[in-house]
Amino acid sequence: MPMIEQVIGPSTEEAAASILERCEALARITDEPGRITRGFLSPAMAEVTTLVARWMEEAGLQTELDIVGNLIGTYPCTDDDAPVLVLGSHLDTVSDAGRYDGILGVLLALAAVEALDRAPLPFALELVAFADEEGLRYGVPFLGSRAMVGDLDPAWLRRRDREGVTMADAIKAWGGDPTEVRCRYAGRRMIGFVEAHIEQGPVLEQRGLPLGILEALSGACWMRIRFDGCAGHAGTTPMALRRDPVPAAAEMVLAVEHLALREPDLVATVGKMRPSPGASNVIAGSVEMSLDIRHPDDRCLARSIESLLDNCRSIARRRDLQMHHEVLHRQRGVEADARVSALLRETANAVGVETGELALGAGHDSLIMARIMPMAMLLLRSPGGVSHHPDEAVLPADVGDAFDVLHAFIQRLARETVPDDRKTDPVFIRVDGDSGSTGVDLDCKG
Repeated sequence: MPMIEQVIGPSTEEAAASILERCEALARITDEPGRITRGFLSPAMAEVTTLVARWMEEAGLQTELDIVGNLIGTYPCTDDDAPVLVLGSHLDTVSDAGRYDGILGVLLALAAVEALDRAPLPFALELVAFADEEGLRYGVPFLGSRAMVGDLDPAWLRRRDREGVTMADAIKAWGGDPTEVRCRYAGRRMIGFVEAHIEQGPVLEQRGLPLGILEALSGACWMRIRFDGCAGHAGTTPMALRRDPVPAAAEMVLAVEHLALREPDLVATVGKMRPSPGASNVIAGSVEMSLDIRHPDDRCLARSIESLLDNCRSIARRRDLQMHHEVLHRQRGVEADARVSALLRETANAVGVETGELALGAGHDSLIMARIMPMAMLLLRSPGGVSHHPDEAVLPADVGDAFDVLHAFIQRLARETVPDDRKTDPVFIRVDGDSGSTGVDLDCKG
């Protein structure tokens, strides 16, 4: 394959340095002093969004905010029916986060667009910075991308944050109308969604590779589980007469670990546990715990979920407790689009960057965007495999490689995409209506 022509614009090193400087600038904007924390529609998110919007506008993008606070930067295109390429990731974080999860993907895409130097493109290009992927504020992930594809469950609007603010009220305070959620891309021809993201694991580092191309994203389920017993005095209630939910929760944690160790490719995590009333000299009356369970095979995931719930019920019966559970999030696994992924991989090879293929257990906005358009992910090596932690890191050389690949990818699409219905490459997808369904656009099929 011939080499792609030299990247025009800043050098690879200059681009990587600028991207990392911007990551540092955003890391200083937080809802929790001393920690990097940005939740859905929070003051810190508003400040970050304003700053990134300014950078987008300086790059020649026309910016807008949708009704849930997603920031969209549109690269000028004169053809209203041109196929659309969407790039981006998210700007929100977990509590006490690192600097790169989500944020790096937005800033890499922005740098690649900046390097185009406002040259015309034969397709529409949108850069999206999602307002919520982590689910920190309301316990439901992907609110930004779900709203963009028109799939925001009305029941979620009644959910309350720690201060008692409903999601609906938070959206209204931002200036949005939560009843007006629509699929942004209804009726449009889509090239696809490409998300650059840190791997958040050790595989690329173990293989000695700077970048990876996604094969598939695992399905996931988030649940809230509660055991209810009877509160009592820690010094006067005999052990045999207690209905203590804490040992039940401990038993459940070990059951979760046991199942995940036994079932290949299954990962399961209890990340939160809260006894109530939570005093050292009081037997708890209830314990609430989280469960995050993931597997690439949706059938295996469903079996594992039911097995753990059956175990919960058995523990509750044996200990004379009540057990309740609530599914907060259920997402089927998805495969990356073969053609867009191949184009991304070929582009990396053409600019001299070695890549590997891998599946991920982490959830990403790509899971949601794949419902309505082809999806691919470019993954960057995570030194030490650390993520969702202040020690999260990237290598500047890897950031430079990712910049080169994304910029060259856009240039290659520009050469191969022409406004001619007889052109047969690449495949475009027409998004049909607001339901999130897709169908091949027969006027531009491959």
